[in-house]
Amino acid sequence: MFYKKIILILSIFLLTIPVSAKINPINAEKNAQSRNNSGVEYMQEKDYLAAIKEFKIAIAINPNHQTSAIYHNNLGRAYIEMAKVYKEYKMPKQSIEFAHFAEISFENAINQDCMQLNFYKNLVESFELQNILASKRKEYLKKTENPFNSIIVAFIEEKMGNKTTMQIILDDFIAQYPDLIITISLKNFLSQQ
Repeated sequence: MFYKKIILILSIFLLTIPVSAKINPINAEKNAQSRNNSGVEYMQEKDYLAAIKEFKIAIAINPNHQTSAIYHNNLGRAYIEMAKVYKEYKMPKQSIEFAHFAEISFENAINQDCMQLNFYKNLVESFELQNILASKRKEYLKKTENPFNSIIVAFIEEKMGNKTTMQIILDDFIAQYPDLIITISLKNFLSQQ
């Protein structure tokens, strides 16, 4: 008897909903952007753990959109800041761990959008915080199948104090790929050196 009353009440309730009532679908892109914006705000407040959480949510909501590259990059920047905090407090193990997480985030960003120069610079910064510049230089010099790896090598050279080598590598990339979007950024970068 009790269940019949519940069914009757639910039926009446459902019948009173206007036919024209629409249920708005969730907009993943908008929600992901909102979470990313929250993460950026947390970064400005230096609340890096909260920022990390927001960027991860943004990525999870909309993982395969081109803007996700920005979310991965922002996540990497938050990890970099955590690595710097741990380094400042003389906690090298934790610093290296966060720098490694940053490396993964920047690699994901580059895999989704390889035309953003700052993603490469950030990746090399994560190498520097892990004290693996020399080994990564060797690794990327062997990976000749991807021409974008030369950008990584160039920024490693810069971090190692070899600005002339960096300029030669980037000039060569610009000469080989003059029509790429990233080439404009590289030219601007070199003109400021």
